[in-house]
Amino acid sequence: AILDFSALMNSLLVVISAISLGIFASDKVPHRKFHVYANRFGSFAGVSLVLLSGIVSNMSEGDGIWQRAPKFYFGVAAPCITALVLSNLMTSHFDLKKPERVTSSIECCYQNCGIATSVALAMFEGQDRALALGVPFFYGVVEFLVIGTYCLGAWKAGWTKAPPNEPFWKVITCSYEVLLAEKLARERNIIEVQLSGVEVSDEYRNAAEDGKGGIGALAAAATCLYYCHEPDLDTVDPPPAPTKTVETPVEVPEKEDAKEDV
Repeated sequence: AILDFSALMNSLLVVISAISLGIFASDKVPHRKFHVYANRFGSFAGVSLVLLSGIVSNMSEGDGIWQRAPKFYFGVAAPCITALVLSNLMTSHFDLKKPERVTSSIECCYQNCGIATSVALAMFEGQDRALALGVPFFYGVVEFLVIGTYCLGAWKAGWTKAPPNEPFWKVITCSYEVLLAEKLARERNIIEVQLSGVEVSDEYRNAAEDGKGGIGALAAAATCLYYCHEPDLDTVDPPPAPTKTVETPVEVPEKEDAKEDV
């Protein structure tokens, strides 16, 4: 079979354009409601694409997604499971923090099946298309089962920022990383987010005070420190509330008349 490079490039162009447009829109439209609905629309589009790949992959007679040879399931599922196991071993060996281990492990085995699905839809026809779509569809099923089980286990083991005793519905609907950042920012009553024991470098602080970097540079530095140094919830102490300096007026005695001095 001849590889259709034009269809491949068109699919990649659509994906890159969609990502770029999303980043541009999120930056130019700083409204929370817009972000919420855009996120929901993206989730709806992703689920629709998965359903489409599942339907098309079962349209091939005798080669439905659940009628393949055992080597198909083993070959597609092996990379996800192997990457999850190896990444956990490596991050534990290098003594990363537990939330960092979970994040690194998921990033190593999670793949965006939407790109593969789009390429398969554009490059193949007929039975070949059904066979090709079976790969991203089944890999997505494996991701859902393996990563979902891993996340539940990590949460209950205390490896995530979500407390293990929180209700399940709250854990899957609340971003504890963002929640912690907003809580610390409110308590400090300033834009920057700092953690206990983590301070912004003098370079960024001096730039902010001199007006070169402004508050934006200071906030960017603090945000970078926050996301790069993921804390455990048990070790994070709320920062002290900002103190206000109250100036007490000093009473100056009035000068006596010149005549009285004489």
